[in-house]
Amino acid sequence: MEVFPRKFQKNLSDSHEFSQELGFSLDQIIIDSFERTYDSIEKGFLKIARKAKSMGLLKTGTVGTCALTIFVQDNKLYVASNGECKGFLCSLDKEGHKNCSKINKKLKKALGKEEEKQNVIFEVDSKKKLRKMKKNKIFYLENNLQSARGFGDFSLKYPEFYEEKDAEFNGPKITHRPEIKIMELNENDKFLILGSDGVWEMVKKENLEGILEKSFEDIYTIAENIYNFAFMEICEKNGQIYLKKKKNIYVLFLILGIEKEELLNKGLGEERRKYHNDISLMVVDLKNQFR
Repeated sequence: MEVFPRKFQKNLSDSHEFSQELGFSLDQIIIDSFERTYDSIEKGFLKIARKAKSMGLLKTGTVGTCALTIFVQDNKLYVASNGECKGFLCSLDKEGHKNCSKINKKLKKALGKEEEKQNVIFEVDSKKKLRKMKKNKIFYLENNLQSARGFGDFSLKYPEFYEEKDAEFNGPKITHRPEIKIMELNENDKFLILGSDGVWEMVKKENLEGILEKSFEDIYTIAENIYNFAFMEICEKNGQIYLKKKKNIYVLFLILGIEKEELLNKGLGEERRKYHNDISLMVVDLKNQFR
C-alpha cells in the first residue's frame, strides 16, 4: 500500500512538531503517528464504501483487510498490527545459531487478552458478539470473520452497512486501531520477514526454519524460497480425498492437486481465492541498521 508510507511520514512530521512543545518522547511521537495513519486509512476506506453503497454496491460493507507495519529508528523496532498478518525477527549469533522470533500476535476475537482489550475499547462485553462453529469450536464474528481488528468490514462497525434480516445491530464489533509494540534491536538481528495470513497458513514456523537453513544471507533468495514453498503447499493441499454422504451412502471423492502454472493462470480475485488466501510477503534487511 503505497499511500501508507506517505501518510505515516506526514503524520510523523506533524506529531514531532507539536510534540516537542509538549515534551513527548520519540516513542510517544511514533506511536501517535501510527495511530493517526491507521485512522486516516480507515477514513479513506469508509469514504469509498459509502460512495459505493450510494451506487447500490452493498458488498463493500462486508469486505476488509488488515495490516502489519514497521518503523525502524536506530536500534529500535516499532511494530503496529491490526489483524492476522504476522512477522518474524531473524537473528544469527556469533556461534552461528539462527533464531526466528515473532514480532506480533494474530489478533483474533476469541483470544482472552484480545477479548479484554476489545471490552475496554468498546466498553461492552464483546463475548456476546461471538458465535461459535459447532464442528471445530472456532470463534467467528458475522461475515465469517475471525480477526478482532482490521480496516473495513463496516457492517460490523456501522449500522448503515448492517444488512442482516431480523437482527439488530449491536456493534461495533471490531476496531481498525493497531496494537503497537516496541522492540530493541542488536547486532545479531539480520532481517525481518513480514507476511499476510495467506503465507503463514502454508508456511509454519518449522517450515520457515527449514527454509532459512538453506539460505540465511540473501534476502531476495529468502523471499523467493518462502514464496515457492507456500505455492507448492497450496498446489498440494488442493489435492485431497474426502467422504460425503449421499442418500445414506458414503461416496469417496478424489480431487487432484493443481499445477502451479495452472493456478497462476487463474488470475487474481475471487477465482484464485477459491484456492488460497491472498499472499503478501516482505523481507527487510537489518544488517546495517545496528549502531
